[in-house]
Amino acid sequence: MEAYNLLIKRLSKSLSTLGFSKKGNSFYTHDCNNVAIINIQKSKSSTNSEIIFTINYGVCSTLLMKYLWGSTTKPAITVCQWVTRIQQTNYQPEWWVINETVDVVMLEQTILDEIKTHAIPTFHNIIGDESLINAWLNGNSRGITLFERYRYLALLMTRYNVPGIEDALEKFIKEQGDTHRSRSLLADIKDELKSAKL
Repeated sequence: MEAYNLLIKRLSKSLSTLGFSKKGNSFYTHDCNNVAIINIQKSKSSTNSEIIFTINYGVCSTLLMKYLWGSTTKPAITVCQWVTRIQQTNYQPEWWVINETVDVVMLEQTILDEIKTHAIPTFHNIIGDESLINAWLNGNSRGITLFERYRYLALLMTRYNVPGIEDALEKFIKEQGDTHRSRSLLADIKDELKSAKL
């Protein structure tokens, strides 16, 4: 759709002034040796004449990327270790609609305002590994499972020799529930730490 393509082109130009580069439907920037991503996701309900989309944004740790996937190239939004969507005031995801009658310039400005209000400040607060560790310790783990949160937390705490890892992992049992499955998952994390090389 011409209007949607024009919107993406305008966003790409505007976001480049903020340090982002485009690949596919995502925009990337680097800070604190990590990657911040803004991603435009189309709804399956989109049609040829009307596109519905939302905006995801997330952070990837370069150390974890290299360890988990052997690569530090531009990752997909789905592999971020912290990821969320731009939301409405009721905490529901914001979805935009574009068709050939929409004012593309006005829509672009609305989206940029949302990105500058929500995504950019979040990146500044959370993009470094130390910030990710603090976020996970405080329960801020958007877009990942509880197991992933504690696995990533344990790996980075070990890599940076952050004290308190045993206490942190015990919280996993408290949050997950003290079951055989929980203990098994915790054992998997501890076993991985013995051989993990970040």
